Amino acid sequence: MKYIEILIPAILTILGNIAFYKFIKTKSEQSIHKYSIAYSGIFMERLSIYRTLLEKIFDLKISLSEHISDDKTETEELLKNFNDFIKFSRTNEPLLSDSLSVNLRKLDKEFRMITHQTVTSINANYDDKKDKGDIKDFTEILKKAQAKNELLQKVYQNDILKKIENDLIKDMKTDFHIKKI
Repeated sequence: MKYIEILIPAILTILGNIAFYKFIKTKSEQSIHKYSIAYSGIFMERLSIYRTLLEKIFDLKISLSEHISDDKTETEELLKNFNDFIKFSRTNEPLLSDSLSVNLRKLDKEFRMITHQTVTSINANYDDKKDKGDIKDFTEILKKAQAKNELLQKVYQNDILKKIENDLIKDMKTDFHIKKI
């Protein structure tokens, strides 16, 4: 009887320690697995894509603001920056979130609809008038240049660029388990 009183608590302690060990081991393995995935190549690639997209958005905004403030007539640089941005985002779309992809498509559609044809036709009209030496229609050129400037301001001040930036930052924080402070 004396031995039973000593063995029962010893056996219960051993079983409790084994259960506790299993619990701690499982939790630590899950944490290690979770963080090994978080910092694996795929997530590092996503981080690289996020950074590049943020840089390209910044470059696009600078290009837009330069065209607005300097009233540039050559739009090739702006269109090239925009096309590079869209090409990069479309190429890496499988690694982006759905909301970000939707906003990128909206930006592409809106930018092309608003500026591409209009800006190109304004510049072509301006170049034609300049080549012919026909500056009689200077008021028409000014009106079209003002329309171009208004269109570029609309794209620059558009909420889609801000939404894309916010989605990128939110996705980065989610992917890398960054909590708001």
